[in-house]
Amino acid sequence: MPELPEVETIRMGLKEQAVNLKVLKIDIYNQKSFQGNPQNFFNLTIKDIFRRGKMLGIEFENDRVLVIHLKMSGQLIFVPSKIKKNRSTIYNLKRYEALFHKQIRVIITFDNGSKLYFNDQRKFGWIREFPSLQKAIDDIFGNLGPEPLEDNFSFDDFRRSLQKRGKTAIKVALMDQHLIVGIGNIYSSEALFLARINPVKKIEQLSQSEIKKLFDSMRKVLLMGIAQKGASRSHFVNERGEKGNFLNVAKVYNREGKPCFTCGNLIENIILNGRSSFYCSRCQM
Repeated sequence: MPELPEVETIRMGLKEQAVNLKVLKIDIYNQKSFQGNPQNFFNLTIKDIFRRGKMLGIEFENDRVLVIHLKMSGQLIFVPSKIKKNRSTIYNLKRYEALFHKQIRVIITFDNGSKLYFNDQRKFGWIREFPSLQKAIDDIFGNLGPEPLEDNFSFDDFRRSLQKRGKTAIKVALMDQHLIVGIGNIYSSEALFLARINPVKKIEQLSQSEIKKLFDSMRKVLLMGIAQKGASRSHFVNERGEKGNFLNVAKVYNREGKPCFTCGNLIENIILNGRSSFYCSRCQM
C-alpha cells in the first residue's frame, strides 16, 4: 500500500497540473470504486490537492471534496490531451486507454481535454464524495494521528503518542494510523534500522535517547522517500506513470538474506502483526 512519501509524490504532481481545471464529466467503470454522485462535480473547478496520511483529497471551488484511498493497487495517472515533447511520460490518451483499459475504474475528464485515470487492478481502492472538507474530517480524518512531517509535530508529541501503546512492539506502533499517520511497512523498517532499534522491542523498553533517535530517523526516511519519488515494489507509480526510486537506496526493506550495508550481517525477516519486518539483528539490538 502506498505510504506517505508515495501519496505525497502524487499530490505534488497533481497539484502542479490539475489545480484550476474544470471537470467536464466523470465516467465510472466499477461502481464500488466511486462512492457518490459524479453529476455533483460537473463544471466544478479544482481548488486544491491535499494529503492526509495515506489518503489524497481533491477540494473543489464549492468546498465539495473527493477523498481517494489507493489501497493495495490503486494508481492515479494524469494524461494531458497533448503531450509536450519535453515531458518524460510515455502516455497519450488513446494509447493509455488501450494499454490499461482492464484496470481503469474511474476517469475524470477536464474541460481542456486532459484526463485523470483511477486504475485499481485489485479493486480495493476507492474515491469517496463529501459535501465539504469538514464532513471529510468528521467522517474519516478526525480519528487519525498527527502528521509526522508537520512543523508543529514535536518530539514530545511523538513520545506521548508512543506511550499510549507501551507494551506494543515499536514496529507495530509506528504503523498504527491512530498514533501517527502515513507510515507503513517500508518506512517503519527503514526508520528502525537507521535508529538501530530492533522492531520487536516494546515501547516501554525504549530509552528517551532511543525514542529521540527514532523520531529523527522517521522524519529523515520519509523525506528521503519523497525526494526519491516514492518506493515502487509492484503497483506504485506517480501521476505520470513513473516508478519511484526509494527501494534503490533502502537499507533493509525487501533485502532478506542480503548483507547489511553497515556490518555485513545477513538481513532477516520476521513476521510482526501479520506483516514482514526486515532488520539487521547485529545493528538493531
